[in-house]
This record gives sequence, structure tokens and C-alpha cells, in this order.
Amino acid sequence: MRTPTFILTSYIVSACGTVDIALQETTLDAEIKTIYQVCGGSWGGTKVNESFIKFLDQLIGSENMKHIKNESRSDYLEFLRGFELKKRKFNIDSKNRVVLVIPLSFVEVLLEKSGENFEKIVNSSKYKGALSYIGEKLSFDHSLFTSFFESSLNDIISHIKIIFNADICRDLDGVVIVGGFAESMFVNSAVKKAFPDKKFIIPMEAGLAVAKGAVLYGHDPGIICSRTCRYTYGKSICTPFDSTLHAGKKSVLIKGKRYCPGTFKKFFTIGQQVSIGEYVEMESNFTFADKGRMIGRYEPLYLSVYISGEKSPLSVDEEGCILLGKVKIESEHGMWPEKVFVKTKMEIAGTEIKVTATMHTGEQVTAMFDFL
Repeated sequence: MRTPTFILTSYIVSACGTVDIALQETTLDAEIKTIYQVCGGSWGGTKVNESFIKFLDQLIGSENMKHIKNESRSDYLEFLRGFELKKRKFNIDSKNRVVLVIPLSFVEVLLEKSGENFEKIVNSSKYKGALSYIGEKLSFDHSLFTSFFESSLNDIISHIKIIFNADICRDLDGVVIVGGFAESMFVNSAVKKAFPDKKFIIPMEAGLAVAKGAVLYGHDPGIICSRTCRYTYGKSICTPFDSTLHAGKKSVLIKGKRYCPGTFKKFFTIGQQVSIGEYVEMESNFTFADKGRMIGRYEPLYLSVYISGEKSPLSVDEEGCILLGKVKIESEHGMWPEKVFVKTKMEIAGTEIKVTATMHTGEQVTAMFDFL
């Protein structure tokens, strides 16, 4: 019986706080297998920040907050840094109030732009009791500060439950939490309480673990020997029209025969475990025999790569199918022959999928697409 390690990671990607969940198994050769498709969402620290900023908009007014951001930018950013520190130290079991210092510029801008007194706004708000303003300090009771985490935590916990219920996770008992959000005492305590039968491990300098892991992986990318497909990957092709499969779909005539464009030709399936370097090859063709298609001989050809959350999508225009990208192929001779044969190779290349299109006329183009 194998005992995989469940890794819950939280880190910042493109200025958005995300929580990404990976289920991995270490082999006897000290290699790592990803045995469940990586999943996650924007449930990290940034979502908590968004809840806090929304609270400020409701308390002071969105227009007043815009004035404060524009006219007291440095104080505003310093105020958010103060919230970040409180967010990390906030504990689910602590009943102490959380105190944030309000910059004097906030009070002055508010008075100048709206004529309103900061203390009066706080004391007359719907948060009265849970929130107080004394001596340039904003004081939150435990329940109000907890509310900033609720949406993020609900998403994280509900998603982890789905993962734990998967058959492959039945014997799972090790959970490693790393990344920026791992430094939040509140998040750690809440997750542990939600899953009391699981063992949680939070390493030293958990916030740097993701960056360190990326550096180590850069030095030894072969340490991850397999991954699990997060989506179904394929390309768009033309297939002979089948009234049973293609009912209601558009069709085109090519040399007197009816074809259905936009058929999803599958290469890899969602949930499929694939080795690094594994590839699938497929042959197809483009024809320019018909008068209406002759002009296409002078134009670049495009190989469209799609992903889907379904195991066996039929068409690229189905709900859930997304265009991942296109491979552009230009003729080296200025025009294509009447019929062009193309071999498409889709290869698992670590964190990317490598797509190579090779024409029978000699042209070859390679493109890389995100695989994680």
C-alpha cells in the first residue's frame, strides 16, 4: 500500500494569491510522481485582502477610499502592510481584539473631501461594537476580523474535502503546508481543526519553500518523473460528417464530401498519469483542391490546440473547451501544394506541453504551452 504525501501550497502568481494543491508520491529512486491532477484557485492571502478592502469601502465609502489611495498612497500601502502582519499573527483561538493604526492622512483626507469625521463614521456604522476607533487606532473584535478569512477558508476546506474523498487519497495521512499563506496562524489552525485525523507539517520558513523548490527543480528538473493531466488535451480537426455524432453541427463540402470541422481530436486525457518525455503523434492533412479553398494555399496554416475538463469531448465548441493556443506554420516556398500532410507531435515537457507540427514539405514549427 502506498502512502503518498499531500502537498498544499499557497503562493503569489501574477499578483494574485492562489492556493494550489498537488498530490505527490516519492519513489524508491527518490523521484517524485504527481498522482492527481494539480488543482486550486484564487483562495490565498489576496482574497483575504480583498475582503478587508471591501470592508473599508463599506465603512468609509468607495469614493472616499479612492481619494485616500490617490492622495496618501504611501500611507495607504503602509496601512495594508500593517494589515498583512496582523493577518499572519491572527490566531483562531485568540479572543483578543486586533488593533490597526489609522494614518493621520486618512482622517484629514476624509474630512477635507467629505466633511465627515472618522470617529463618527465608525461609531455610527453597522459594525458598532465589533469595531471601535480610539486614539487613532481601529480596533476589531475577533468575529469581525475572522470574517475577512471566511470566504477564502471555505473554498480551501471544501476543495480539500473533495481531494480527500478521491479513491487515490484514502490512505493519505501526511499534509505539508507551504507558501505565503502557510505563515497565517489562523489558516493553519482552521485547516487542522477541519481535518483532525490528518497530520499537518509546516516547515521552517514555509513562505520561502515554494521559491526554494523552484530553484531546486531548475537545477534538477528530472526529479519529477511523472505528472497527472489537469485537462484533456487535443487539437481541432475536420472529420467525415456523421449524422449521429454531428447532428446540429455545421459542415463543409470538400471534393464533394461532407465534413465536420472543429472535431476535438484527443492526445491526452484529464487524470491520465504521463511520464516526462512521453508523447503522442498523429497525422492529418489540409486540402486546397476546391476553388473556395484555393486562396488558402498562400496563407499560413494554423494548428489549434484545445483543453477540456471532460474526458472525451467531441467538439471544440462544447462548453468547457478552451483554446490553449495556435501553432502558426508558414510555407517556405510561398504557397502550399494542393494537399499537405502534417504530423503533429504532442510531448510532455516538464511544466509545459511541447507541440511540434511537421509538414511533408519540410516545414517544422514547435510551440510550448502551459501544462500545470
